[in-house]
Amino acid sequence: MREIGAPERLTRAADAFATTPDVVSWACSSCSFTRGLDGARAQAGALAAHLGVPASSTSLAYLAALERLGAGRVALASVYHPELTARLSAFLAEAGVETVHAVSAGAGRDRDLATWSPARITGLAEAGAHDDAEAVLLPETALHTTPLLGELEARLGKPVLTATAVTVWDALDRLGAEPVQDGLGTLFSGAAGRRRPSSSSS
Repeated sequence: MREIGAPERLTRAADAFATTPDVVSWACSSCSFTRGLDGARAQAGALAAHLGVPASSTSLAYLAALERLGAGRVALASVYHPELTARLSAFLAEAGVETVHAVSAGAGRDRDLATWSPARITGLAEAGAHDDAEAVLLPETALHTTPLLGELEARLGKPVLTATAVTVWDALDRLGAEPVQDGLGTLFSGAAGRRRPSSSSS
């Protein structure tokens, strides 16, 4: 995972873009937090410098979303093995975010995760939820979570932040767009406060 997320590897991949984008995000959860907070910032910084546009990643997007929501305590509904879940918790802690509860599904490959049913995803989210958490995180871009966001928040009674949703929200936010869309939970509801100015990696 550290090799996949090497900044020089990301910039080489960016060279394949047909045109220079207005914003870029490294859309991967695990490969963007296993290097720690400084490593995640280095990934985004390398892309921003290489392309000359604002850059981020899924892990940095989680931090931006939590900051926007004013949430400092989270529960993790993780598909990962416990060791990798612990590394995510450590990444969050570097940014001042406390993990009050975590579950680890110990799942396999991304290809398998993409086949998870809505019921299985919902079960994981419910197992990960905790009364003391201000938000529940589902950190895996392979899960098909977007159609479930509204229902998950209704069930859990708090914001649910999924990897794909925060990545898209953060990219739109960095463009200076208004990331508001019905049915996609609190983060996209417009209730999360004013957007920040578009900037480079954070």
